[in-house]
Amino acid sequence: MLKFNSRNPRLELNPKAGMIIQLNATEPLQVQPSVFTGSTWPASNEAELTLSGIQVGPPNEILGEAAYTVCDIQSKECRKTKSPVSLIFEGP
Repeated sequence: MLKFNSRNPRLELNPKAGMIIQLNATEPLQVQPSVFTGSTWPASNEAELTLSGIQVGPPNEILGEAAYTVCDIQSKECRKTKSPVSLIFEGP
């Protein structure tokens, strides 16, 4: 599950203002979908990922970057930002 979360409770994601998330898995791990845009991001702010090729032993890694817009719910001011995406986990 990929979910938008902010340490600042006043910020909310605004996918309509433009966003892109690119995910890259280390082989043989594969992740689908690997790209999200503002038009494909779920309204729930949670996206389910499908993983295949999970390895036992060395950590499985999904790395990427997200460029998105957040808005302050009180002031209505918005800003674009970038964040790295890093998901590292052990296999079954």
